[in-house]
Amino acid sequence: AAVEAERHRAAEAERERAARGLDMVREHGAAQAAAEEQLATLKAELELTRSELLAAQTAIKEQQEAVEAAKQRTTRELAAREEQHQAALAWAVESERQRSARGLEMATAAAEERQAVLEAEKQRTTRELAAAATAAEEQKGQLAWALEAERQRAACELEMTRAAAEELREKQEVIESERSRTASQLAAAVAEHQAALEAERE
Repeated sequence: AAVEAERHRAAEAERERAARGLDMVREHGAAQAAAEEQLATLKAELELTRSELLAAQTAIKEQQEAVEAAKQRTTRELAAREEQHQAALAWAVESERQRSARGLEMATAAAEERQAVLEAEKQRTTRELAAAATAAEEQKGQLAWALEAERQRAACELEMTRAAAEELREKQEVIESERSRTASQLAAAVAEHQAALEAERE
């Protein structure tokens, strides 16, 4: 009877140890699933941010190209007007010179007036181009701020993930490996965006 009782106690203790081991396995599995879900969320957010930043950079580039095209078009138009003006001025001066000195003075005054109008138009166009360039620079500054804010938020979330993964490191080698790889990818992506932004600034 004593031997049987001892065997019964040993079997009961073994069942308890097995139950505790099963509970630990379940807890580890739940923690691993939570960590994997958090890592997947971070990956999705980073991919979304990357798409948004790429779209913003594309929009800025298109705007700069449009400003440059407008500047070149305006320059060509001004050159053509200047050429036409010079031709008209030469014709008017020659015609008035042949008539009389008084007519020449009137033609010169008219030409100067036209020159003043053309100069005012040049100045107005220059101001408009400068305003467009300033707007593009402001948009670049907003993009830089958004990138820095997103980088800080991603870094904060990554630090939280690292802290959670550190508590499970000794029992979850597979989770630690996945977290490290994901952290490297995040850091590389942030560095790549930072480098792209730096190049855009230059």
